[in-house]
Amino acid sequence: MPDICPPMEETPSGRCWLTLRRRLLVLAFLVAGLTLTVDQATKAYVLHHFQPGELFFASPLVNLIYVTNRGGVCGYAPSAGPVLTGIGVVTVLVLAYAMVTLMPAEPVIASAFGLMLAGAAGNLIDRLRFGHVIDFITVHWLRWPSFNLADASILGGVALVGALTVWDLVRKPPARPTDGTGRRGALLWAAPAGLALLAVVAAYLFCVFRPPR
Repeated sequence: MPDICPPMEETPSGRCWLTLRRRLLVLAFLVAGLTLTVDQATKAYVLHHFQPGELFFASPLVNLIYVTNRGGVCGYAPSAGPVLTGIGVVTVLVLAYAMVTLMPAEPVIASAFGLMLAGAAGNLIDRLRFGHVIDFITVHWLRWPSFNLADASILGGVALVGALTVWDLVRKPPARPTDGTGRRGALLWAAPAGLALLAVVAAYLFCVFRPPR
């Protein structure tokens, strides 16, 4: 068997297909591990060098200020820590399951799932260790509360999955329509990707027009 699987359009053999899936899983978990390491390292630096509320970098576009968030999006529901922790555990488990069993055979989507898993795990680790999430990035023109690299990786992963889903829906389906890369696979991911993007947009609008008091 060759070391590299043939292109998807050539309908690879079952063994080659499994090899490709394993390589994509390795890619996804490498992306997740690297992103999670960077996220936790930046939070550890902020935690050990600054005090909550301390501004340690300012510019016309971005401020870096140490903020703790016990709640969810925009700091809402600060007393719902156990519930948010439970949601984080479920999210990590669902993403890991989807990566292993359902993820379409696309390197970009594998990377996207790695980003989302790292983001969910990074914020979950914060809640388990400290009872709150460590945020420190504020982008002025976004009109969005402070966030961290875990939040950014989740958003980046969702955006990649959404973009690839749209691309799969409009391009010509490959020869294997049931392997997760053809039109059936695209439709499989259209609903969750669309819902995730709508949730992000709804959260942004909610935070902009109804910021926490």
